[in-house]
Amino acid sequence: VAIRLVLHSTSICFICAHFTAGQNEYSERNKDYKLMMEKLSFQPPSRAIWHDHIFFLGDFNYRLTIPRAQVEYFVRNGSYKELLEYDQLKKELQEKRVFRDFEEGEIRFPPTYKYDIGSDEYDTSEKARTPSYTDRVLWRTTCPNIQIKQLYYGRAEVKTSDHRPVSSIFDADVEICDEKRLYEEYVQLYRRLAPSNALIRYDMVANSIQ
Repeated sequence: VAIRLVLHSTSICFICAHFTAGQNEYSERNKDYKLMMEKLSFQPPSRAIWHDHIFFLGDFNYRLTIPRAQVEYFVRNGSYKELLEYDQLKKELQEKRVFRDFEEGEIRFPPTYKYDIGSDEYDTSEKARTPSYTDRVLWRTTCPNIQIKQLYYGRAEVKTSDHRPVSSIFDADVEICDEKRLYEEYVQLYRRLAPSNALIRYDMVANSIQ
């Protein structure tokens, strides 16, 4: 799902996506991202990648690559920075294989997947899936003069799903065009460059032929 808007002179695009599931399917997830960025467009023709600000969020399904017992150890100790060294998405970002030029804020919360619905326990089914940071929010700005600052990045303790939802708050700059001044500058430029009215004067002289 994607939506775009133009605020003053700044174009903004929001994309929410669900990538391929599976512990070892990170390459397929990379392909999902690339396909979306290549194919996603709006009317009139405007590709997502062309926007000034892009916010990309959703269940990206990237997993942690260490055994569940080790994940739980890091979680109990609140060692999220160390835990994220084993995060597939972090690795793919570092290798520039996905989400090129996108940023993600610091994660200071436990993995958001997979919980038993209605509880605080990670998956107790036979599959006993390894807890992972599947749910993420990333952003990108393409304009050097306008910036995005993340003010909050966290998760909500809503227990109606096997995921904990994540959310983020941003302070995003937008460019505001002074249309009156722009028009005045245009008029002045036109007057300087436009050809001036000129009177062409010429004389005709007839010579006799001997």
